[in-house]
Amino acid sequence: MRKKANTKKRINYKKFYKDKSFYKKQLNRLIAVIIILIILMLMKKINTKFTNDVIRIVNENINYEFSFKEDGKKMLEKSKVALKLPEKIISVFKFNDDKGGVVPPVEGKVYKPFGELKNSKGKYNQGIDIIPENGNNISSIGDGVVKSIEEKNSQGYYVMIKYDDYEAIYGHLNEVDISVGDTVSKGEKIGSLGDFSGGNRYLHFEIWKDGSPINPIDVVRLN
Repeated sequence: MRKKANTKKRINYKKFYKDKSFYKKQLNRLIAVIIILIILMLMKKINTKFTNDVIRIVNENINYEFSFKEDGKKMLEKSKVALKLPEKIISVFKFNDDKGGVVPPVEGKVYKPFGELKNSKGKYNQGIDIIPENGNNISSIGDGVVKSIEEKNSQGYYVMIKYDDYEAIYGHLNEVDISVGDTVSKGEKIGSLGDFSGGNRYLHFEIWKDGSPINPIDVVRLN
């Protein structure tokens, strides 16, 4: 009788350690998922082509890195949904090319960033200045209505287009192909650039939300 009791005790003891090892392994996997989520959220805020590519690769392969049981799979799916939350927070306009989001006004590199400029004695840039890489045609970033067109002498034309929740200003245009009141579509040409600022051709681009300028880089992805 004592022998059977000891045997039963040993079995329970092994089961306890087996269960403990199982839960410990699951906990380690859970911690790994949380760490990945935190890293991805931070990378979302950086919002560069490199970080976006990393996020895409991780998102495509995350199902193959972990083999949870049914409860673990459900948790993983909820975690994948959570990956999209920072994008909704950062981009007020829900930037997403696959769902009718915005497109760049021109392909190029940022010449002057948004905000206070270095060595400019407090000068503040309300948008960004983009030097185009190919061509000088400027396109509408989305579907909107032309609200105003203003000629600023040597600075060229400034065009304001009203979108659903914000306005965009396209500056330093040499030619304008639209008129006030026109409805424009995403990717439609609205004008072209000339040569300004000592011969340097660039687009001055602003985005305004609720009466205040915001960083266009948070809305439009430049390749």
